[in-house]
Amino acid sequence: MMYDLYPISWTHRKSVETEKIAVPKILDLAEEFERKGVDVVFISCAADPEVEVVRKFLKIPVIGAGSACASVALSLGNKIGTLGITEEVPEVMAKILGDKLAFNIKPDGVNTTIDLFSKEGRKNVLKAAILLKEKGCDTIALSCTGMSTIGLYQEIKQSIVIRIVDPVLAAGTLIAYLQL
Repeated sequence: MMYDLYPISWTHRKSVETEKIAVPKILDLAEEFERKGVDVVFISCAADPEVEVVRKFLKIPVIGAGSACASVALSLGNKIGTLGITEEVPEVMAKILGDKLAFNIKPDGVNTTIDLFSKEGRKNVLKAAILLKEKGCDTIALSCTGMSTIGLYQEIKQSIVIRIVDPVLAAGTLIAYLQL
């Protein structure tokens, strides 16, 4: 099976229409959480949609999965590969990883989080992780929280020897730090 290694770019294609719909919903929900006494807001998407906007309006910490994942990966590795469901690395992750970001792979046949649930999707994610290691990556940052949902972190970790960062676990680490 052939995989495309996408060159790292600083652009992330956003749907203007989707963003217009999502921004007020994310902000409204985050503000509601703060009013209810929540200690921290976690935005569970590796693209960190509207994390910076929400931070401007809330007094409590706002953690994005993508920035948490990239920050942990950056602290662990020197040649980092990202593995997600899009051809582009989420912009926030690319900015944080900078020149330590070596490769991004979107596994064959994996175009949505639903594809991750299939046997073929999981197999292709593992093949892509192996390819990142073969290309010299010392760390893999998962760039889709859907991969967290189905436990791909553990599957990859049990299959190949490489440092791997799960975006939800990375965010959880930061949330735990806030509780100290």
